[in-house]
Amino acid sequence: MVGLNKAFLIGRVGQDPEMKTSVSKGTPYCKLTLATPNHKKEGETWVDNPDWHRLTVFGPNAERVAKNVKKGDSLAVECSIRQGKWTDKDGQQRHETSLLVDRVLWTVPRAQRSTEFGSGRPPGQPEVFEAPAPEGEQIPF
Repeated sequence: MVGLNKAFLIGRVGQDPEMKTSVSKGTPYCKLTLATPNHKKEGETWVDNPDWHRLTVFGPNAERVAKNVKKGDSLAVECSIRQGKWTDKDGQQRHETSLLVDRVLWTVPRAQRSTEFGSGRPPGQPEVFEAPAPEGEQIPF
């Protein structure tokens, strides 16, 4: 069967990235949230009702994201969609849909960001990097 498992999102970062290390292999990863615009009509007026997405970035690129991305930054991401389930400490079965970031594109030019990423690109050019999840790594819920 041929298929495609990708999500493309453009939005604003809702919190500073949180750096962690996986228990199974010690791989660095970071988690962050991204708000994408959505509007709904209430009566005669349209109200902002953003959708929130949980993102996970693995490996060295997680460190780059944690260092360079801040709450409020505008990002475009390409992600793989993963479904996870686990049993919490109270014995309850939990489910979560997670987006594993494959690529990040800063939508604000480097010259306008507060920190340097160091890609060597000319000022004003967006930066792209790939951040694949390590092979065999489980999503650390």
